[in-house]
Amino acid sequence: MAQDVRVDLYDEELDPAEVDELTLALRRELLELDDVEDVAAATAGAAPPGSRAIGLIAIGGLIVSAKPTVEAIAKIVGVVRDWLKNRNSSKAAPRSTLRITVNGQTLELTPTEQEQSALVDEFIKRADAAPPAGADSAPPAGADSAPPAGASS
Repeated sequence: MAQDVRVDLYDEELDPAEVDELTLALRRELLELDDVEDVAAATAGAAPPGSRAIGLIAIGGLIVSAKPTVEAIAKIVGVVRDWLKNRNSSKAAPRSTLRITVNGQTLELTPTEQEQSALVDEFIKRADAAPPAGADSAPPAGADSAPPAGASS
């Protein structure tokens, strides 16, 4: 049985096509992990009544299906973190933010390195010990449950 990890990319300076392109690049990197079974576009909800679509695609959103282990979560977070670091290392590059959600626990990664290691470690520990999705749980210290300013869900 796989565990789903949601990854959302936000960048106020990019248009939706650029966010989609970056999301596809991140998807390719995540698919290289042995513990990852699939990476699919996240949905933003049901399609409007009368439309032929099944659901609306969330631009910048991915659902990563992986082995339900703390090691798999750590690898996914590591790839996302490295991707974000490399993405934001260029001064010409816009500043992206990534949000990772697993078992009701959410971690928001920003380009700054301060406190990021401690937050990642705490997130992985909580994700491993968290109750199944749907159960009430508090977000980890330092995580924010609302999208960054200007981001839409």
